Amino acid sequence: MSQEEIGKKQDQTDQTSTWFQNRGLFSDHFLQARLPEWKEWKVDAELGPFRKSLQSLYDSKKSILPYLNEAQTELEFVQPVLDLLGYANSYIVQAPTKAGQHTNRPDYALFPDVKTKNKAYQKLDQNDYSLCVGIADAKYWERELDLAKSSDRDTFTNQNPSFQIAQYLTGTKQNWGILTNGRLWRLYSSKSHLPLGNYYQVDLVQLLEEAPVEVLKYFYVLFRKQALLQVEGKSLLDRILEGSEEYAVELEADIKERAYDVVELLCRGFATDFIQEQLTDAALKSIYDNSLTLLYRLLFVFYAEARVACPPKIGPH
Repeated sequence: MSQEEIGKKQDQTDQTSTWFQNRGLFSDHFLQARLPEWKEWKVDAELGPFRKSLQSLYDSKKSILPYLNEAQTELEFVQPVLDLLGYANSYIVQAPTKAGQHTNRPDYALFPDVKTKNKAYQKLDQNDYSLCVGIADAKYWERELDLAKSSDRDTFTNQNPSFQIAQYLTGTKQNWGILTNGRLWRLYSSKSHLPLGNYYQVDLVQLLEEAPVEVLKYFYVLFRKQALLQVEGKSLLDRILEGSEEYAVELEADIKERAYDVVELLCRGFATDFIQEQLTDAALKSIYDNSLTLLYRLLFVFYAEARVACPPKIGPH
């Protein structure tokens, strides 16, 4: 690959990262560079009709969404979006789950198909979510997802929504949960290092009004029902999470190797003006320490420059 092609690919990757917010759940590089190589990403034929239906739904409801309470938002917008994502007739609403003496009710228990859903009713009464592929919880339009607050638009609770979804994942023993306020859609995983703080988020309005059609894949591919269905014991989201973690290990090893090379070059540079007799143990230690200090300062500067050049694009909270 030529330098021009590499540069073009990097520019495309940088642009893509502005359309989702990944808070430590996956690897950005994996989402931008490796996931598009997978067969599950090849959904171009489906994407056009999906976007058209989603745009039509949003256009028909956007004038009333700011005035709806939680239950109304679910009925008018969230459930139709879930249907478009393939969950039609394969979820149970307000299924109970017990945590200690408390009974919690995630808004949706998600299933692979209607037959499995129908089998699950009796199991859910016994707090058995083993037939589920995931859970979902919805809030009123544009409600803050990281803040406990009291509002007439909250139908059942005023708890912190992100804390709630983490509780639901624990109570149901599920790997994956969806949290949404209609506009923002998040994925949470009980497999992540920080189930409460790590999530992947897209801004649906931003994707419809500002992003190229292709970018909608970062919603469609990761949130549709097929992403939660298990094939040989793993779902697509499981594989993306594993791939992200494997990439992080590879990257850490690569950075360490490169850091050793850079420190060696810096040490040689500092030692250039010394004669052999001056390279005492104390002098060598000083050269090494100063080389590390310079490396850390350079990394800090490069990181700061990257943040200025490519600031994260964050949707409303």
